Amino acid sequence: MSEYDNISSADVITMFRNRYVIADFKYSSTDNYNTIAEELIKGFKQSDCIVLKMDKGNSGTFRKIIEQIERKKVKPKDFILINKYNKVLEISRKEIQEGKYKALVKGFL
Repeated sequence: MSEYDNISSADVITMFRNRYVIADFKYSSTDNYNTIAEELIKGFKQSDCIVLKMDKGNSGTFRKIIEQIERKKVKPKDFILINKYNKVLEISRKEIQEGKYKALVKGFL
């Protein structure tokens, strides 16, 4: 999707759980959860879904990312998580709110 002068916009239209969504794509080559969380907070201002490609980090890193986002009083939204093997995991905002994401990402990252 195109950018407008000084206005940031989402990156892609994709499928999330059999429905089209506008998503912001984020790529992380670090396992620093603070850095990743800040980028995701910016992305949530642009769209309701984040596609996050994580080359480093593990389930503990992702848990810390979610906790950091919540500490900043930002409600996490839907995620499409891509691991270093290019496998895809869809995590809904409801699964994040209920804490079910912890079991989903365990062994995935």
